[in-house]
Amino acid sequence: MRPDTHLLFADEAWWGLTTERGRVWTRGARPTLRVSGGRSWTPVMAAVEPATGRLHALVAGRFDARWFGLFLAEVAAAYPGERVILVLDNAGWHRARRLRVPPNIILWFLPPHSPELNPAEQLWQWLRDQHTRGVLFPTRAALLDTLCHGLVALMDEPARVRSLTARATARPDARISA
Repeated sequence: MRPDTHLLFADEAWWGLTTERGRVWTRGARPTLRVSGGRSWTPVMAAVEPATGRLHALVAGRFDARWFGLFLAEVAAAYPGERVILVLDNAGWHRARRLRVPPNIILWFLPPHSPELNPAEQLWQWLRDQHTRGVLFPTRAALLDTLCHGLVALMDEPARVRSLTARATARPDARISA
């Protein structure tokens, strides 16, 4: 691979704010507590460069071609004058006709139904385990604050990102032609 070429993996995930007041079962009583039940979802897009641990993320308004185009523009701006091969799944907004792909980005699609091939999936698992698992957020702002804190924590720790996505690091003799 040319020295001015970067291999990144992109993925998206939904983060739910599913909090409401309700009754729960416990021994001898039925107290009223916050429980899952609401319907507010927050989409997050991320691209990771496993070789360096660089991470780019965007809390999006929705998953569509317009938001994905904004995300691609952010990634392209982070690598001015360099080529980016962005490996991603086959979501409809990744292939939309009206999608504007910056000239320094090449989209490379994974086979259908193969999330195990995308190391960016590991980031979502870590973020859930370390920041959101078991938390019932009282407001969407609290959820966004926690997500942003977790994403910034990952951006500040490239070694952790490399360790989470290490399976994507190419062997020295591997070749990618694009």
